[in-house]
Amino acid sequence: MKSPKIVAADTIECWLDLKSDALRKILPRVNIFFMNESEAKRFSGEPKVLRAARTISRLGPRLVIIKSGEHGAMAYDGETDNCFWAPAFPTFEVVDPTGAGDSFAGGFLGTAVSSGDPFHPSMIKKALFMGNVMSSFAISAVSIDGLVSLKSEEIAKRLEILKAAVSNGEGDGGVTSQISSLLKSLSR
Repeated sequence: MKSPKIVAADTIECWLDLKSDALRKILPRVNIFFMNESEAKRFSGEPKVLRAARTISRLGPRLVIIKSGEHGAMAYDGETDNCFWAPAFPTFEVVDPTGAGDSFAGGFLGTAVSSGDPFHPSMIKKALFMGNVMSSFAISAVSIDGLVSLKSEEIAKRLEILKAAVSNGEGDGGVTSQISSLLKSLSR
Protein backbone atom coordinates (compact mmCIF):
# COMPACT_ATOMS: atom_id res chain seq x y z
CA MET A 1 0.00 0.00 0.00
CA LYS A 2 1.31 3.39 -0.90
CA SER A 3 -0.74 5.74 1.28
CA PRO A 4 -3.00 3.91 3.71
CA LYS A 5 -5.42 6.10 5.64
CA ILE A 6 -5.11 4.02 8.80
CA VAL A 7 -2.51 1.47 9.84
CA ALA A 8 -3.47 -0.79 12.73
CA ALA A 9 -1.43 -3.49 14.40
CA ASP A 10 -2.00 -6.10 17.05
CA THR A 11 0.58 -8.27 18.73
CA ILE A 12 0.94 -11.55 20.55
CA GLU A 13 3.18 -12.66 23.38
CA CYS A 14 5.81 -14.28 21.16
CA TRP A 15 6.47 -10.96 19.38
CA LEU A 16 7.39 -9.48 22.74
CA ASP A 17 9.72 -12.40 23.44
CA LEU A 18 11.29 -12.82 20.02
CA LYS A 19 10.88 -9.59 18.06
CA SER A 20 10.55 -6.75 20.57
CA ASP A 21 13.05 -4.53 18.71
CA ALA A 22 11.29 -5.11 15.37
CA LEU A 23 7.98 -4.26 17.02
CA ARG A 24 9.39 -0.98 18.31
CA LYS A 25 10.64 -0.13 14.81
CA ILE A 26 7.22 -0.46 13.16
CA LEU A 27 5.29 1.52 15.79
CA PRO A 28 6.07 4.96 14.29
CA ARG A 29 4.13 3.82 11.18
CA VAL A 30 1.11 2.55 13.16
CA ASN A 31 -1.93 4.74 13.92
CA ILE A 32 -3.88 2.31 16.10
CA PHE A 33 -2.13 -0.32 18.21
CA PHE A 34 -3.84 -3.13 20.12
CA MET A 35 -2.37 -5.03 23.09
CA ASN A 36 -3.78 -6.88 26.02
CA GLU A 37 -3.14 -5.52 29.49
CA SER A 38 -0.31 -7.83 30.50
CA GLU A 39 1.47 -7.35 27.15
CA ALA A 40 1.17 -3.56 27.43
CA LYS A 41 2.59 -3.49 30.96
CA ARG A 42 5.43 -5.80 30.01
CA PHE A 43 6.27 -4.04 26.74
CA SER A 44 6.20 -0.56 28.28
CA GLY A 45 7.80 -1.47 31.61
CA GLU A 46 4.96 0.39 33.34
CA PRO A 47 2.92 -1.22 36.16
CA LYS A 48 -0.26 0.81 35.46
CA VAL A 49 -2.42 0.49 32.35
CA LEU A 50 -2.76 4.21 31.65
CA ARG A 51 0.96 4.82 32.00
CA ALA A 52 1.64 1.82 29.77
CA ALA A 53 -0.68 3.23 27.09
CA ARG A 54 0.96 6.67 27.24
CA THR A 55 4.46 5.15 27.04
CA ILE A 56 3.50 3.01 24.04
CA SER A 57 1.83 5.97 22.33
CA ARG A 58 5.08 7.92 22.62
CA LEU A 59 6.68 5.20 20.46
CA GLY A 60 4.42 6.19 17.55
CA PRO A 61 0.80 5.06 17.58
CA ARG A 62 -1.70 7.85 18.09
CA LEU A 63 -4.28 5.51 19.56
CA VAL A 64 -3.30 2.69 21.92
CA ILE A 65 -6.04 0.21 22.72
CA ILE A 66 -5.54 -1.97 25.78
CA LYS A 67 -7.83 -4.97 26.09
CA SER A 68 -8.49 -6.13 29.64
CA GLY A 69 -10.74 -9.15 29.15
CA GLU A 70 -13.68 -9.20 31.54
CA HIS A 71 -12.79 -5.65 32.64
CA GLY A 72 -13.36 -4.15 29.20
CA ALA A 73 -10.97 -2.04 27.17
CA MET A 74 -9.48 1.42 27.13
CA ALA A 75 -8.20 3.69 24.41
CA TYR A 76 -5.53 6.31 24.94
CA ASP A 77 -5.19 9.07 22.36
CA GLY A 78 -1.61 10.32 22.51
CA GLU A 79 -2.36 13.39 20.41
CA THR A 80 -5.09 14.75 22.69
CA ASP A 81 -4.03 13.03 25.93
CA ASN A 82 -7.58 11.68 26.30
CA CYS A 83 -8.51 8.31 27.71
CA PHE A 84 -11.71 6.40 26.97
CA TRP A 85 -13.01 3.21 28.57
CA ALA A 86 -15.84 0.80 27.92
CA PRO A 87 -16.82 -2.19 30.04
CA ALA A 88 -16.92 -5.72 28.74
CA PHE A 89 -20.32 -7.14 27.93
CA PRO A 90 -21.33 -9.08 31.06
CA THR A 91 -21.17 -12.83 30.63
CA PHE A 92 -21.40 -15.64 33.14
CA GLU A 93 -19.35 -18.10 31.16
CA VAL A 94 -16.48 -18.07 28.71
CA VAL A 95 -16.71 -21.08 26.40
CA ASP A 96 -13.54 -20.34 24.42
CA PRO A 97 -11.47 -17.13 24.63
CA THR A 98 -9.65 -17.91 21.38
CA GLY A 99 -10.20 -15.08 18.93
CA ALA A 100 -11.72 -12.65 21.43
CA GLY A 101 -8.96 -10.10 20.87
CA ASP A 102 -9.18 -10.36 17.10
CA SER A 103 -12.97 -10.04 17.25
CA PHE A 104 -12.56 -6.98 19.44
CA ALA A 105 -10.10 -5.43 16.97
CA GLY A 106 -12.40 -6.17 14.03
CA GLY A 107 -15.40 -4.62 15.74
CA PHE A 108 -13.35 -1.63 16.85
CA LEU A 109 -11.77 -0.95 13.45
CA GLY A 110 -14.97 -1.54 11.48
CA THR A 111 -16.73 1.05 13.62
CA ALA A 112 -13.86 3.54 13.83
CA VAL A 113 -13.29 3.75 10.09
CA SER A 114 -17.01 3.97 9.28
CA SER A 115 -16.82 7.73 9.77
CA GLY A 116 -14.60 10.38 8.30
CA ASP A 117 -12.58 10.69 11.51
CA PRO A 118 -11.71 7.50 13.41
CA PHE A 119 -10.00 9.61 16.09
CA HIS A 120 -13.04 11.67 17.00
CA PRO A 121 -13.90 11.02 20.67
CA SER A 122 -17.45 9.88 19.92
CA MET A 123 -16.17 7.43 17.31
CA ILE A 124 -13.52 6.03 19.67
CA LYS A 125 -16.21 5.44 22.31
CA LYS A 126 -18.54 3.75 19.80
CA ALA A 127 -15.68 1.62 18.56
CA LEU A 128 -14.75 0.47 22.10
CA PHE A 129 -18.34 -0.60 22.74
CA MET A 130 -18.55 -2.45 19.43
CA GLY A 131 -15.24 -4.19 20.04
CA ASN A 132 -16.42 -5.39 23.45
CA VAL A 133 -19.75 -6.58 22.04
CA MET A 134 -18.08 -8.50 19.20
CA SER A 135 -15.64 -10.18 21.58
CA SER A 136 -18.60 -11.24 23.76
CA PHE A 137 -19.97 -13.22 20.82
CA ALA A 138 -16.54 -14.72 20.12
CA ILE A 139 -16.18 -16.12 23.65
CA SER A 140 -19.71 -17.58 23.68
CA ALA A 141 -18.81 -20.62 21.57
CA VAL A 142 -15.86 -22.65 20.29
CA SER A 143 -13.83 -21.19 17.43
CA ILE A 144 -15.89 -18.89 15.17
CA ASP A 145 -19.23 -20.51 15.99
CA GLY A 146 -20.31 -17.52 18.10
CA LEU A 147 -19.82 -15.20 15.12
CA VAL A 148 -20.79 -17.02 11.92
CA SER A 149 -24.56 -16.98 12.31
CA LEU A 150 -24.69 -13.61 14.04
CA LYS A 151 -27.48 -11.24 13.03
CA SER A 152 -27.25 -7.45 13.11
CA GLU A 153 -30.23 -7.35 15.50
CA GLU A 154 -28.28 -9.40 18.05
CA ILE A 155 -25.33 -7.01 17.83
CA ALA A 156 -27.62 -3.99 18.19
CA LYS A 157 -29.32 -5.53 21.23
CA ARG A 158 -26.02 -6.14 23.04
CA LEU A 159 -24.84 -2.64 22.20
CA GLU A 160 -28.06 -1.25 23.64
CA ILE A 161 -27.67 -3.32 26.82
CA LEU A 162 -24.02 -2.35 27.29
CA LYS A 163 -24.64 1.36 26.71
CA ALA A 164 -27.63 1.33 29.07
CA ALA A 165 -25.50 -0.31 31.75
CA VAL A 166 -23.14 2.67 31.87
CA SER A 167 -25.50 5.52 31.05
CA ASN A 168 -27.42 7.74 33.38
CA GLY A 169 -29.60 8.86 30.51
CA GLU A 170 -27.38 11.86 29.77
CA GLY A 171 -24.66 10.58 27.46
CA ASP A 172 -21.70 9.40 29.49
CA GLY A 173 -22.62 11.63 32.42
CA GLY A 174 -19.51 13.72 31.92
CA VAL A 175 -17.22 10.78 32.66
CA THR A 176 -15.05 11.39 29.59
CA SER A 177 -14.48 15.03 30.47
CA GLN A 178 -13.76 14.09 34.09
CA ILE A 179 -11.17 11.53 33.00
CA SER A 180 -9.64 13.98 30.51
CA SER A 181 -9.36 16.66 33.21
CA LEU A 182 -7.74 14.18 35.57
CA LEU A 183 -5.22 13.14 32.90
CA LYS A 184 -4.29 16.72 32.18
CA SER A 185 -3.76 17.46 35.88
CA LEU A 186 -1.61 14.35 36.32
CA SER A 187 0.61 15.15 33.36
CA ARG A 188 1.64 18.56 34.74
